[in-house]
Amino acid sequence: MLLQAGVAEAKGVIAALSDDADNVYVTLTARSLNPTAHIVARAERLEAENKLRIAGANQVIVPSVMGARQMVASMTRPVFVDFVENVLHNEELPMDFSEVTINETSSFVGKRFAESQIKERFHSIVIALRRGEELMSNPHAQERIQVGDVLLVLGPTEYLGELQHFAQSSEK
Repeated sequence: MLLQAGVAEAKGVIAALSDDADNVYVTLTARSLNPTAHIVARAERLEAENKLRIAGANQVIVPSVMGARQMVASMTRPVFVDFVENVLHNEELPMDFSEVTINETSSFVGKRFAESQIKERFHSIVIALRRGEELMSNPHAQERIQVGDVLLVLGPTEYLGELQHFAQSSEK
């Protein structure tokens, strides 16, 4: 079934069956057929998380844990949770989160965030920067943008596609 579904060429695989053992099997098989795929697996029980990671999952989601975290956050930071929910599901705000990867031809390369004009030109805010394994929240204005950086951006939906395009090209 996985081969018929095109797992060998897939960029990503989601293993979301109702049984942990089945998700371990799907994850292990998918990883063996496609070593570069990004695999997200569901775990019903917390004890299965480690097994799924060993099987090759990049991320493991435990719905009961996520639900509990969201309930606590809704109690302690209700306005923040409402904002994030609206942004993620585009219910009221025409905004979204985006991951913008900087490639070698991008005119952002070598510029400081202060010089990038991301906020001014794209009406967007860089809330974090992933550089290799390091995740920096609220990168400093003097931080230089490098090839391979992934910018975690919050902005109006209408500008995020343009920002993504700009990050991939040498346009000025």
